Amino acid sequence: MKLNIQRPGEASKGKFRGKNTSGGPKSSRKPKSTNMKSSKPKTPPKKQKTALSKASKTQSKKDNDTLNEGVVNFDAKRKRNKEPVTLKAKLDKAKGKKPIAKKRSTKETTKKPNVKKEVKKSKEEMIKEINKIYSRLLVDHKKQDTVKTTIAELIRKIGADNYSVTANKRHISRVLQACLKYGDTKVRTSIFESLKKDFSLLNLNVHSARFLIKVFHYCNVDAKAFLRQSFFNDKNKVLLFSRYGSLVMDVIYQKLRNKEQLEILRLYALSNHFVMDKESLRKAEQCGSINQLITTINDSETKDTCVEMLKSSVLKMVDKAQLTAALSHDIVYMYWRLCDDKKEVTSLLLPVFGQLLSTRNGNTVLCDLYGYADKKARKTMLKALKTDFPEAVYNSVNVGFLIKAALATDDTKMTIECLIKPLQDDLSKVLSHQYAHLFIKSILDNAKDIESHTSLKNLETRQRELRDYVLPLLTDLFTTIELKEVIQNKSACAILQGTIKLSGSADILHSVVDVLRDDVDDEMKLLQNLDTLRFIQSLIKKPGETLESLKPYREFWPVVKIKANRILTSQCVFILVDILEAAMKQEDEETIADFKETVTIEKVKKACASLKKQKEKHVGIDILLNLISQ
Repeated sequence: MKLNIQRPGEASKGKFRGKNTSGGPKSSRKPKSTNMKSSKPKTPPKKQKTALSKASKTQSKKDNDTLNEGVVNFDAKRKRNKEPVTLKAKLDKAKGKKPIAKKRSTKETTKKPNVKKEVKKSKEEMIKEINKIYSRLLVDHKKQDTVKTTIAELIRKIGADNYSVTANKRHISRVLQACLKYGDTKVRTSIFESLKKDFSLLNLNVHSARFLIKVFHYCNVDAKAFLRQSFFNDKNKVLLFSRYGSLVMDVIYQKLRNKEQLEILRLYALSNHFVMDKESLRKAEQCGSINQLITTINDSETKDTCVEMLKSSVLKMVDKAQLTAALSHDIVYMYWRLCDDKKEVTSLLLPVFGQLLSTRNGNTVLCDLYGYADKKARKTMLKALKTDFPEAVYNSVNVGFLIKAALATDDTKMTIECLIKPLQDDLSKVLSHQYAHLFIKSILDNAKDIESHTSLKNLETRQRELRDYVLPLLTDLFTTIELKEVIQNKSACAILQGTIKLSGSADILHSVVDVLRDDVDDEMKLLQNLDTLRFIQSLIKKPGETLESLKPYREFWPVVKIKANRILTSQCVFILVDILEAAMKQEDEETIADFKETVTIEKVKKACASLKKQKEKHVGIDILLNLISQ
């Protein structure tokens, strides 16, 4: 019987099936034989195992272990080299045969040129690159050569598409703004030409609004006219009621001339019925100011339709909280002047009164409106001024409204709490400020009639109650600080003058005299200052009822007596005139005699002749000569 024993190192193709009695790899195919017919190999009975079969089985097992070990090592090496592993390659490696290298085709042996393909950059990468170049422009904006190349590179990166749409993106908007700012006329013209193509305001946002403002600032007259016509027409005038549209329109409106502003106001104020009235329209077009335009509308037969048109615009602006623009305030001002029902307008504007504080016409409306407000509304406004507008007193426009609020409110305790107490810590700053001091001055001076339709107290009572609180504060301040700087400051000097006259403080008056004495002994710089000179003249000529008892002229005469000869030929001669007139008014013979003995007629004539010879003004010394001659 012939045994089917697989030799070591041989491997059958295909999958392994059944039991493998020889210990070698399993085979799925039957062994081929040329001498025998294909038949299944017969396995000898277990009991009749020969010595040869045992030996071959042992040898086959050893060969199989060797084969498996070689296959494993070869497989690991193949994995390291990233080569494809086949069963034949594993067997050849186990037998010690070297693998036959495949012949490369001519296509594989020929080297392909190393060409880099351009990868399309993402939007984020493009934006980062544009921002990088933009930052370089900001750093090197003073280098003209670098600026030109950088701007050209930026415009190439962002493209030359319709800028009115693409400027809605933040990075493109600020790049265009920088190019307008640092670019030359050619760059600005090219940007404007691109903007003008397919111009649209449908998607206006904060970024495109800022870009359009820069176009108006930096581009030529044609660009300014184009933007003005694009915004201020029957189609786009509603943009005034939008957030970003009003931002651009306000900038354009404020830069226009008075005549052009009136043309825009007519766009919002005149109704179709008014336009049909040719005579009224002709008069409106000839108006040179907003008040003349208001008068023309008020005298026309179509006043009511114009008022309704203005009311519609005001309601939209109030509803959308778009009352910060100067154009909006002018429209409100016209509506306020033309409307008959002031209480209705007052209730409409009170919730947004803070937005009217930014322009002069807005403040004018507020001052009139405050006169019609009731007690509750005034209380609300004063509290808002205390918390939201602490710096209003330093503004030339707002200080007028604060004066009206202080003098028209019956509740003086509320006025003190909301308007005066917040200023106490910085009182010296307030007094020396050119606008803020007017608020304190309005309390000290006798105010004119102030319209307050809902007030119950008269003006004198309200002002007296405010003075009773403010005057002690001022007196304490002026007795503790150095008055030389106060006297030299025009604003603070006016408050000092009012404080001395109302309080009649001898201490403050003596401090002023001491400061003047030191100056006369030195170089007389204070008397050369016109503001200081007028301040001293006012104390001498018009001391007021309280101060008159101290006779200020007698305090100042010994100071100027020492330098009387020098004063005669200077502009300070008027102080001698005032002292002599005040002494004559009080019939103070002692002071008059001392004055005439010091300032004789001969000295005055000699000084007058000297001034005439030098061809200088001598009005003051002529008046003094007439007084002495009496």
